[in-house]
Amino acid sequence: MKLRNFDREKYVKAVLVLVTSLCMAFMFSVRPVRMAPALTIYGQSAATSTHTQQQLDFIKAENQKAIDEIKLHIQMQNDWFHYKFILVGAVIAFFLNAYKTRLEKDPSFQLIDLLNTDFWCMVLALASLVSIAIDMHVRDSIVVVQQLGLWITYYAEPALLQSPFSPSSSGKFLPWEQFLRQHDSGTSGMHRDDLYGFAFYPHLHFITWVLCISYFLILLNFWRRESKTGPVQQQSFAMGGYLLVQSALLVFTWLAHAGPSALEFKVNPISDHWVQGDIAPVYFLPYWAVVAILNFPKLAARLCGPLKPCKSMP
Repeated sequence: MKLRNFDREKYVKAVLVLVTSLCMAFMFSVRPVRMAPALTIYGQSAATSTHTQQQLDFIKAENQKAIDEIKLHIQMQNDWFHYKFILVGAVIAFFLNAYKTRLEKDPSFQLIDLLNTDFWCMVLALASLVSIAIDMHVRDSIVVVQQLGLWITYYAEPALLQSPFSPSSSGKFLPWEQFLRQHDSGTSGMHRDDLYGFAFYPHLHFITWVLCISYFLILLNFWRRESKTGPVQQQSFAMGGYLLVQSALLVFTWLAHAGPSALEFKVNPISDHWVQGDIAPVYFLPYWAVVAILNFPKLAARLCGPLKPCKSMP
């Protein structure tokens, strides 16, 4: 049975939101990471060489430097996350003030009329851009923390314990960084668990997801209403904002999953396939491409079908 225009619009938007959200979940996820095998020989050697007290003191000092830097980056992640709340609060306050001002001039003014304008499309585009830029800083800190943790795992802990690194407990004492990366008999630590990378880390980007989804939907509504009758300048601004947001998402997708060649990332959650850090981002670009294509205003408007006129219109 052929769907009515209203039903078609509703289901198409639901599909767009669902597919976009799934792709963004992969873009926002943090994949398991390990050190390149050539750099793990020391930590996995059958017998770690015995160190002098002077050498152990130096290793302890280096280990403390790594711990302090990890603390610094974790604090930076929290600070950037709080900045996004300030950003959203400012956008909401600005929006409510604009709506109140318009409502005082015209009591019949509708909220949807304010949302579906080129002005608010640009406001949400800029808010999404800033939020994505913040996420870039957050992910950069995560990559640095991962490298520091791997160094502690394969060098500092084996040296201080004077015993080889083991990916599983095997009934012996398991140091913290090794515990986070243990993987044995179907059990995995935080940095080796595939599902955990999807369940935990995307919350850091939840506000960005809300802003982007809201922006895509409002841009779609604006484009469907103005693409045939609206000024060309407004359409140009709307399209420019969309390209700006998608460019930022592209850069984020690359930076969020990139790392030095000394690291390897498990890019596929259903197979044990690891690739070097400088190649890993390529595997996530298709998710960005799906988001960019599906939410392209002209294509999304065509998928939704003709815009249904309001009842008040003749």
